[in-house]
Amino acid sequence: MYAREHKNYALAHRAATILIEAGDLDRAQALLALIRNTMTDLGDHESLAQTLSRLAEGRPERLEPLEWLVDLYGKASDSFRLPDALAQLAQALESTGNDARALETYEQPPRSKSGRRNNATAVYAAAREDGHCNPFRAEFLPR
Repeated sequence: MYAREHKNYALAHRAATILIEAGDLDRAQALLALIRNTMTDLGDHESLAQTLSRLAEGRPERLEPLEWLVDLYGKASDSFRLPDALAQLAQALESTGNDARALETYEQPPRSKSGRRNNATAVYAAAREDGHCNPFRAEFLPR
C-alpha cells in the first residue's frame, strides 16, 4: 500500500512501532528507513521522533537511528531537541572509537528556524550534563 501511495505511511509506521515493542528492531528499522523521509516531508515529526527515539534506545550500538533523529530535527528546525540529538550522536560515535567524527558532531552548531547558526555550547552542555563525552579531552585537542 505504501509503495503505491507514499501518503499512506501510517500503516507502515504502526507496523514499525509494533515491531519495536516486540523487539524485532532490524525489521522495524528497515520499515522506518522506507517511510522516514515521507513522514518528515509531510510534517509528521512528533510521531516519527518518538519512534526513532525508541529504536535508538533499543539499538545503542547502531548509529543510524541517532543520525535519523539529527536529520529529522534539523529538517524540522527543532532547535530545542537538536542539541540533545547531536550530543547523543557524538557520544555514540565516541563509543565506537570514531573520535574525529564525534568532534565534528560536537562542533556542529544547530541551526535556528531562520537558518542562522546557534551557539554550539548547547551541544557541549548537553553532553556534559549527561556526564558523557568530554570534547575537550586531550585526544580531541589540536597537537
